[in-house]
Amino acid sequence: MKTLRGKQEKKVWNFYFPFQKHLNVSGALLLSIILFTSCLDPQLETLVDYEESFAGITAIEVEAGSLPVEYVGSPDEEDVYLDALLRSNVNGGKNISYQVIENKLYVSFDQNGLGRGRSKGHIRLSGPIQMSLQLQAGSGEVFAENVVGDRVHLEVNSGRVGARNLEATEVFLAASSGEVLADNIKGNTIADLSSGKLTLRQVEGNLDATSSSGNMEFQGVKGLLNAKLSSGNIDMEQVEALGSVTLSSGKATGRDIGLSEHTFFKASSGNISIQTNSNIAAFNYEIHAGSGRVKVGESESSGTLKIMNGSAHTIKGEVSSGKIEIVN
Repeated sequence: MKTLRGKQEKKVWNFYFPFQKHLNVSGALLLSIILFTSCLDPQLETLVDYEESFAGITAIEVEAGSLPVEYVGSPDEEDVYLDALLRSNVNGGKNISYQVIENKLYVSFDQNGLGRGRSKGHIRLSGPIQMSLQLQAGSGEVFAENVVGDRVHLEVNSGRVGARNLEATEVFLAASSGEVLADNIKGNTIADLSSGKLTLRQVEGNLDATSSSGNMEFQGVKGLLNAKLSSGNIDMEQVEALGSVTLSSGKATGRDIGLSEHTFFKASSGNISIQTNSNIAAFNYEIHAGSGRVKVGESESSGTLKIMNGSAHTIKGEVSSGKIEIVN
C-alpha cells in the first residue's frame, strides 16, 4: 500500500454536478456564514498533495470517506491519472493511500478511527473512457463522466451522486440521504435513494428506482421503468414502457408514457395519473379501489374497474383511498 505525500499546497477542487442550481439569497448568506466560520478554525496542515499516473488500468475502486471523488474519461487518454489532496487540522491518523493489484487501482481515504478534526481535499481521477468503476463516499460527493465499462457503481451515504455519459452492462447509483443526478445513461440501471431527490434523464435501458421519501424525476427512458416510492412525488415524461409504479402517500404523474404487459399500479393514499401514448384498447384492465377512484379512458368507477378488450395482457392495480387514472 503506497502512501501519497507532498509538500506544496493546492487549491481545493470544486466538485461539479449536472443540473446544479444557482444559490438563492438565503443560500448565499448561509455560505458566507460557513466561510466566515471556517476562517476561525485552526490552520489546516497539508498531509497529501500528490499526482501519479498508472498504465494498464482497467478497473478502479475508491473509498473516499468525506472527500469528493470523481472520474472523468477521455478518448485521448491511455493512462490513469490521480490527483489527491488532503488538508487537516489533525496532525496524524488521516491519509490517502493507493495500491495496484494486477490491472485494478484501489484508492482510499484512511482515518484510522480518528473522527475528530476538520479535513478538506479531493480525490480526482481521469483516464481512458473504457473503465470498470466503483466510487464510494461517506458524507462526500461522487461524480463520473464519459465512462464505458462492464460495471459502474457510484454510491454515497449522505451527499450527492452525479453521473453523465455512462455506458455499462450494469449501472448502480445510490445515496442514503441526499441527491442522485444522472444524464445520458446507457445500460440497465438501478437507482436507490433513502431520502432526498432522484433525477434521471435520457436513460437507454431498463431502470429500477426505489426511494423511501423525497422526489423522483424521470425523463426520456428508453426501456422498462419500475418506480417505488413510500412518500413523496414521482414525475415521469417520455417513458417507452412502464412497469410497476408503487406509491404509499404522495403523487405520481406521467406524460407521454407507454404502457406494457408489465404495467402495474399500487397506491395507498396517493394519486397516480398517467397520460399514455399507447392505445388504451390494446390492454385489459383490472384495477381495485377501496374508498378511492379509478379511471381508464372514458370509464370511471369508485370500486373495482374491470375492462375486457380481448387482449392477451391485463394491466392490474389497486388503490386504497387515492386515485388511479390512465388517459390518452
